[in-house]
Amino acid sequence: MMLAVLRPMGRAGSCTTCTGTEGDEVRGPRATVYGIVGDTGSPPTISVTAVRPASELCNTTVYEPTTRSCASGQLLPLFRAHGSLMLTSWGVLLPLGVMIALTGRHRDPLWFHLHRGCQCLGLVLALAGWILALSQFSVFSTGGTRTSFLHACLGCTVMSLGLLQPLNALLRPHKDTDAPRSTMRFAWELLHKSFGYVAVVLSIVTIVLGTLSLPEGYLAFQVSFGVLWALVLTVGLYLRFVDANAVRGSKPGERAPLKAVG
Repeated sequence: MMLAVLRPMGRAGSCTTCTGTEGDEVRGPRATVYGIVGDTGSPPTISVTAVRPASELCNTTVYEPTTRSCASGQLLPLFRAHGSLMLTSWGVLLPLGVMIALTGRHRDPLWFHLHRGCQCLGLVLALAGWILALSQFSVFSTGGTRTSFLHACLGCTVMSLGLLQPLNALLRPHKDTDAPRSTMRFAWELLHKSFGYVAVVLSIVTIVLGTLSLPEGYLAFQVSFGVLWALVLTVGLYLRFVDANAVRGSKPGERAPLKAVG
């Protein structure tokens, strides 16, 4: 039954019985399987009653009265919502805020307001996506794939680091521009920046693993992620090499101040 569905996907020539032209499946063969769950051990067993192409989502009106679980199909919209929230937050807003703080300080105090705005909005969207995942997905309790489990572990780590950022920002020591930087201020800046950089780097790995865990539509998320990061890098390069030179050039003989706010 399974071979009848998968054989047309195989590339003729690589397999003597394959009839299709695709072949070399990157993610392995996929199909929508209908059946009755039997033994609930580890792993549980299923008595297969029908195998359909992966393009056909679980249909509760077909193959009745077979008992089956359509959880995967029902979760697809939630997967997309979670992915979209995380892609918008950790894929563009939060890295953009970090990039502005790293390359845009010549626009003082505008850089600080943009940085804070990106981080606040990004964390709100990320928190919504995290709550959605924790409340709707059960990768920790049901023993999902290694990729999805690692994605979930890294996601919790990234979110913990991200949520600590506004908290330690409220505790930052005052900076006196007319006096040398204090030890407490130096330690705070090191901690704040380190948490931010580590969170952004880990978020890249987390999002890539997340796209690999999607049952379908993963390519659209991967392409979008690449485009968004290209945008973040473009903004950083523009601020560092174009805008900074323009600001310095507008004040002959002066160098744009590179000072921090707060």
